[in-house]
Amino acid sequence: MITVVEFREETVVAIRITDDVRRRVDNLRGEGRCLGCEEVIPEGKPCRCGQCSGCYNRSLRKIEAKPSVRGELIRKGMMLPPAKPGPKPNDKYEQKLAEM
Repeated sequence: MITVVEFREETVVAIRITDDVRRRVDNLRGEGRCLGCEEVIPEGKPCRCGQCSGCYNRSLRKIEAKPSVRGELIRKGMMLPPAKPGPKPNDKYEQKLAEM
């Protein structure tokens, strides 16, 4: 069991992810598939939160209408939690600062 913590405007939301969901996510990601439609994401195509661009855009529209949808999608293994925004650190010192 994995718990994902998401911060929303000073609110912390804990999302429990079962082992079955974690295995589903790992299998689909390992095969290069979208977590939403389960289709293969071609090399070089954008993949955000584990979804192809079409599924990601549809998810964002649902999330804008009802913010609790994001947690439900993550709980069901249909979307990954958002990653930290910004460029990836390119040297060891920057990496250590980013981890703080």
